[in-house]
Amino acid sequence: MTDSNAKDHSVMENRDDHKEKADNVGKQTLNGNKNKDKLLASSIQGKLRQESPLPDQTCIYRVPHKLFRHNEEDFVPSLVSIGPYHHGEKKLQAMEEMKLWYLHGHIERKQNQNTRLETFVATIRSMEQFCRDCYDEKFDNLSSDRFVEMMVVDGCFIIELFRRHNLGYRHHDPILKTPWMLSTIRDDLLLLENQLPWKVAACLFELTEEENEALRYLAARFFGNVFRISMPVENISSERHLLDIARGAALGPVDPRNRRNFYHPIPSVTELLEIGVNFERRESTQTEIGVDVERRESTQTDHLLGITFETGLMRIPPLCIGENGERFVRNLIAYELCALKHTNYYVTSYAKLFSCLIKSTKDAEFMMAKGIIETQLSKEDMACFFTRVCKDIEIEDDLLYFGDLTCSVEMYCKRRWLRSWLTMIKRDYLYNPSSIWSVSSGVVVILILTITQTIYTVLSYYK
Repeated sequence: MTDSNAKDHSVMENRDDHKEKADNVGKQTLNGNKNKDKLLASSIQGKLRQESPLPDQTCIYRVPHKLFRHNEEDFVPSLVSIGPYHHGEKKLQAMEEMKLWYLHGHIERKQNQNTRLETFVATIRSMEQFCRDCYDEKFDNLSSDRFVEMMVVDGCFIIELFRRHNLGYRHHDPILKTPWMLSTIRDDLLLLENQLPWKVAACLFELTEEENEALRYLAARFFGNVFRISMPVENISSERHLLDIARGAALGPVDPRNRRNFYHPIPSVTELLEIGVNFERRESTQTEIGVDVERRESTQTDHLLGITFETGLMRIPPLCIGENGERFVRNLIAYELCALKHTNYYVTSYAKLFSCLIKSTKDAEFMMAKGIIETQLSKEDMACFFTRVCKDIEIEDDLLYFGDLTCSVEMYCKRRWLRSWLTMIKRDYLYNPSSIWSVSSGVVVILILTITQTIYTVLSYYK
């Protein structure tokens, strides 16, 4: 073999060696990656869970950022914190001493084996995990002792507050004798982020229950001037927390017919009046919450959802909006948007419907004059009330309530199209003429439309 051939042969052997080494390295890398992938897949598998990360009992939520960002003051407590979301905040510390004073009064009210503080603690600790699962955050920073203490103190504070209010301890209690404090606490107790599981209050209440007392009736009395009752309190089906109970009391029974069709946006009050729709306050025996009201028989129409539309007449139960009504409605809507497993969009649908009906001060003034809306707010504030609370809320129309009602309104408007045109011509040409030509044109067009409408009516009659 020549030197040249030997050199070529050596080069080829080196290439083969390099290729073999490269192949071995590649195989090792591939095997190594497979092992890594297997380990990573196993790690991910271990993190998977078959159950939803939110347990079935989850019912108290952080307000979605989309709603919170522009209206923070409507969702955070001003004076008292309840539950873990705002627990320990500096501006709310003054009420912590008051809570402990109320707890002492609660224990002293009826002394027996059940009213010992040790019994309260043991009762709540036995349901600690249930209570934690009611919130959509874990709160791992709160130890078992701190969490249970918070539940006991807050629960007893609420119960004692309801009892003192019911018994009229106004002269001996700094909260009850100070109107602004009572009003602020009442508002704070209806915030979504400031709720306590109802089961906590109910269990603590049972340990100290007295004759002729029921917690839900005490709650109804306490919140009497915040919302109006529409049905017997004992018929409220959902008792997850105070805001949930308030929602059930305000809504009342549901008409399944309003779920048959998709919701459709409808014209404003002024526009509907122009085509012949009439509005009427739906009378009921609805008054502020009290014993007589709580125990009366409810009807299908004396609640917020009892709006009807028949043959051009829309009948609407009266709506009472207090000074902080917007705050209350915002929290109800936030609750409905979060609690998909437990609620439907009833309050949201109501607000959406009214945001269509009331678009101007003229609309608001009409509804207030009719007694459909009772409020101390100005007509200017009412004109944008529902538009404000519906801002940033996007829900598919097929998920909203009032579908049957809005479809009926839509069909009525279509049947009255000639009258609608006639009204528009009168408004745009006759009532606001800019020249002689406008008046002449308006008269001619009105005459033509009037004749057309008469013919259309006669033909419809003989059909």
